[in-house]
Amino acid sequence: MISINEILKLPVSERLLLLEKIWRSIPSDNLSLSNAQENELDRRLERLQKNETKFLTWDEVKKSLHKK
Repeated sequence: MISINEILKLPVSERLLLLEKIWRSIPSDNLSLSNAQENELDRRLERLQKNETKFLTWDEVKKSLHKK
């Protein structure tokens, strides 16, 4: 079996390919959400549908973080 240290020595491009293969190997029916996660997604979807959600660009997020 390959060790984590060996994986970390791989180039980023190869690690990303490996990560993608691992992710695709997980059956989607094994990826379930908790009740709290489902509730949060429902809450966010409801706010989105009511136009109560503000979207920021990445630049806006970075600027707001640097102000703090």
